[in-house]
Amino acid sequence: MSLRIEVAELLSFRLKLPKRALEQALDHGPGTPLALTREDGDLVLSDREADSFLRFRPLGEEAVLTDAALLNDPSGRFFRVLGALIIGHGGDLEAQLVWSDDSRNADDAWTQVRISRGETAHPALAVQRAQNQLRDLPPAAEAALGDFRDGPRNELRMEAGHGGDLYAAGGEAGADDEAAELARLLLRAEQAWAEYQRLKSTRER
Repeated sequence: MSLRIEVAELLSFRLKLPKRALEQALDHGPGTPLALTREDGDLVLSDREADSFLRFRPLGEEAVLTDAALLNDPSGRFFRVLGALIIGHGGDLEAQLVWSDDSRNADDAWTQVRISRGETAHPALAVQRAQNQLRDLPPAAEAALGDFRDGPRNELRMEAGHGGDLYAAGGEAGADDEAAELARLLLRAEQAWAEYQRLKSTRER
C-alpha cells in the first residue's frame, strides 16, 4: 500500500493571498491533479483524485481561506500544496496528521504540523521551505546564482542520494524527485548566500 495521509485534522489556519496564486497552484507539478472551480461565489481548489479541498472567499483581488478538508491524500501531495500556499504567503496552520504508516504516526515530527507566519520545521514541507527561502534572497544574492541555476548534474545526484531521508525515508513514489529538488534548492541557496556575503564584505572594506 502506498504512503498517504489518511486524514489531517486542521485545528486552526489563517491564509490570505492574491487570487492569481490559486491559478498558479494548478502548476504545482506533474502528478498533482488539481482543479480550481467556483461554488456559490467561492473559489475551491481541490484534488480530483482525493477527498481534499481548500475553499476561499474572494475579496477584491485577494482570497481568504475559509474551509478546508484533507483526506486520503496520496504521498501527502495535497498537503504540500496547502503548505506551499501558507509558507509562500506568510500564513498560519496548526494540524494533526494521521499517516498510513505506523512509524510516522509514532513520530511527532511527522504528525504535528505548526506553521507560524510562513515558518515551519515540518519535514514534509522541506522543499516548500527552501523555495520560500530562495524567493527571499536579496537581489545581490539572487544575481550571484549566475550559471549555477542548472547545477552540476553529478553533484546533484550525489546530494539527492544523501538527502532522501529529509523527505521520505519510506521510499514512497516521488521521494527521489522531492529529494533531488530539495538538494538543488538548498545547494543554490547556500552558494548564493555565500557569494552575497562575500560581495557585501568586499564593499564594506
